[in-house]
Amino acid sequence: MASGLPEAKWNNADIVDADVDRAAVVDWYAQRAVPWGVRVPLDLDFDLGEPLFVKRCAALLPETFDALRSTDGRRFRRATQADLDSYAAVELAQFGGSPELELSWLSPAIGAHGFSHWIAERDGAAVGVAMTILTLDRAGPAAYLGGIATLPSEEARGTQEQLVSIAAEEAFAAGARLVHTNPDEGEPGWLNRLGFVEVPGFLVRLVGDAPRRTAPQP
Repeated sequence: MASGLPEAKWNNADIVDADVDRAAVVDWYAQRAVPWGVRVPLDLDFDLGEPLFVKRCAALLPETFDALRSTDGRRFRRATQADLDSYAAVELAQFGGSPELELSWLSPAIGAHGFSHWIAERDGAAVGVAMTILTLDRAGPAAYLGGIATLPSEEARGTQEQLVSIAAEEAFAAGARLVHTNPDEGEPGWLNRLGFVEVPGFLVRLVGDAPRRTAPQP
């Protein structure tokens, strides 16, 4: 995929076969003039680009899901385009980055088919967010869960766990048979309480920086 935004994290190819045509992938991204990388399963030997880090993966099945029921004074609801600024502010507080690029990334997705964006509010203010994307590919009916973020004040209050529970419950109700996510170092404990299990992850490799644009020759 290529978002067109000038950050490699938003322009990535998923490698599923070590014999992929490397030149064709390089050319595909060169035509789009964006920085980019690849995500490679740990059991594949694939040497394109510079290794950056291993991304962990966790999976949840309907039969192991243990949903939470307490909201503890918070309101959880689907986000809309009207929530764009407050949603982006929570993500920026968690992950950092440029407000302009964050809004460019979020705006087309909120409300789009297959996407669900969730927002947690306390006293009418956004304090947490999460997103799911429904897919139908190699894993069958599935949902990717990402962008799980809360304000620092919510770190010890279970808001992330509740957001994930609500998002996963909605994904299963929509027909998903698998919910998968990429946990950070501090997340496996509460993910396990919901029924997630850690599975083999993948290596992220940076391949291309955005090419410099040059003035046309006379």
